[in-house]
Amino acid sequence: MWDALQHHFEAFGGFTLVKWLSIVSVPAFFGSIGLSLWMVAAMDVNHFRRHRKRHMFSDWPLPLYWLLLVIKNLFGFILFVAGLMMLVLPGQGLLTILLSLYLLDFPYKHRVEAVILARPNVRQSLNWLRQKLGKKPFIFEED
Repeated sequence: MWDALQHHFEAFGGFTLVKWLSIVSVPAFFGSIGLSLWMVAAMDVNHFRRHRKRHMFSDWPLPLYWLLLVIKNLFGFILFVAGLMMLVLPGQGLLTILLSLYLLDFPYKHRVEAVILARPNVRQSLNWLRQKLGKKPFIFEED
């Protein structure tokens, strides 16, 4: 039985599944850190307040608007799945999930953000990153 499993996992030139996961997880870990830093720096200080401005692409021509909206949501979904995986793999899972919500558009988005932001360590992490990047801290709903 073990020989059959070992043969199954030794695909791709003798690399085992564990080796492939190791090769993929290291760049994913550092890439998620870089992407998180960039997104936290790019976000407006009022992003987590209830009254926000219109959608970011609302003034663009309609076909381009829909194309960018689909790309943004697809990237947000990929980031969300990566955040879920980082809950058990190396990485900052909750922060990545929160940042994926920045990109995704779905009903009750603000309620999901509020549940995640109710954790003091998430708020502290976000504002600590903003401070290290030389940005003003986020203003949350009850601030």
